Amino acid sequence: MYLPVELLQCLKSGSMSSLLGDAAEMKELELGRLDLPGGRLVAADPLGNDAVPFDRKLTPGQYPVILHLVRDAEGEEVIAFAEVRLSDAQPARYEMALTGEEDASEPLEEDGFFGFEAEEGFGGFWDASLSLRDEEVDAVEDALVASFTPRRMAVLWRRAEGQSLAAFSCGFGDGAYPAFWGLDAQGTPCCLIVDFLCFSEALE
Repeated sequence: MYLPVELLQCLKSGSMSSLLGDAAEMKELELGRLDLPGGRLVAADPLGNDAVPFDRKLTPGQYPVILHLVRDAEGEEVIAFAEVRLSDAQPARYEMALTGEEDASEPLEEDGFFGFEAEEGFGGFWDASLSLRDEEVDAVEDALVASFTPRRMAVLWRRAEGQSLAAFSCGFGDGAYPAFWGLDAQGTPCCLIVDFLCFSEALE
């Protein structure tokens, strides 16, 4: 099973430089605060139809969405990880985030994982209580396009009534991507991190 503990520890401790190539750097971008009024976090393609919340129930509230960007020598940036930061605690351990609908009838291979499909190369975070109307999906897509910076797009879209959705481009494009809970010393989730597999080869 793919559980990149060392990679996630480097990310959270700010020591990713050992995994970056020459003339590359990493930085954090706070996209905004995500509304989770029901405490049921979804990580999925915001332009798709399949969205099942994770099985862990969180404390309702607003939480910052952090994008971890890799910038190359030409100044172009790729979103390598997307995080919902639930507290300032440092994770003591990590586990794969699951929805409860995964088929666990057979064990995962060493590099296998459960994750969400980003068919158009986009991912997002939102509360399971938020169901977008067709015109709102179009509005999210328009906002993503308007946010374009070479090799990445990201936006915190907010419904007129107040509830928000974070949407962003996934690493180098479409694919399936895993998410991991960071758990503090008491076993309480302190972050949720989606890994866009930009560094998977560095772990081999």
